[in-house]
Amino acid sequence: MIRVTSTNPSADKERRTQQQTKATIGPIHMTPVLAAIALTWMLAYVLNAFNLSLPRPVLTPFEELPDTISPQEALTNPAPYLNTAIFVAAMAVSGIILLYVARRSLRIRYFFLAMVAIVSFAVSILFLPLSILLVAILTDNPLTYYLASEYGLILGIIAASIVIYCIISRSEIAALIGLVYVGVGSGVLLGATVPLWTSLVLLIAASTFDIYAVFRGHLRLLADESRINLKGLIVAFRGMDLGLGDIVFYSMLITFSLSHFGFLSAIGASIGVGGGFATTLLLLRIRKVIPALPIPLLVGLTLTLALSMF
Repeated sequence: MIRVTSTNPSADKERRTQQQTKATIGPIHMTPVLAAIALTWMLAYVLNAFNLSLPRPVLTPFEELPDTISPQEALTNPAPYLNTAIFVAAMAVSGIILLYVARRSLRIRYFFLAMVAIVSFAVSILFLPLSILLVAILTDNPLTYYLASEYGLILGIIAASIVIYCIISRSEIAALIGLVYVGVGSGVLLGATVPLWTSLVLLIAASTFDIYAVFRGHLRLLADESRINLKGLIVAFRGMDLGLGDIVFYSMLITFSLSHFGFLSAIGASIGVGGGFATTLLLLRIRKVIPALPIPLLVGLTLTLALSMF
């Protein structure tokens, strides 16, 4: 979900709000997504450099056919659709719970921040030691290697603490950096661990679900609830709110493209995400709240598959 932040205006004020929206939404609002794309490439490179074999997410329990199977055969197998159904159901249930709890507790922000903190620690403890170790290998620096092997975990915890401080700070830029880091780290892990055929179905299903959630579901209700504090789940920047989950899926698509189809497809995915988000911003000049996933994901996925043929 992406929205322009404002209170619920009257009919007369609505026209002024739309005029203000057209004036305020501009290229500067590409900043969160461009930062996410750049960081995705960095973390995905680190992960691919070590060729780690990470376990599948628990939300994808069904074993699908191997990647080498033709798409026609693989996509007739029920596993990708069952995995996707579980994933999307989890998204729907968590959204409903979020709405229910948020409407009844003004302290829900602490619960949001606790969830983000857990993810931040997990991402930092994995990626920071690997990043330091990669620098040590590339530079052949014994000091860097020593830091990675002996203090990698401690440095990861320190980094996670800094990220959490950024998120809860009053600085919009600091919060943006912290949330983009958490979202990208989560997305890179999903892109590297969710199986190929499930990823293809899931990216399309997530786009479809986002349309429903924004126009008819829980996200529409959350967007109307101005009193709900979603700090920790929303990337707020210059009067625009972008869902943290959107960052996760953007990053997942690029990492998925790089892992399964290679460098050229990942470039296409990045262009698709960036160009699709720019198009979404144009639509945001017309409506105050719109889905942020469909255009970037579908354009990015189309370019990924098209460039995989070369």
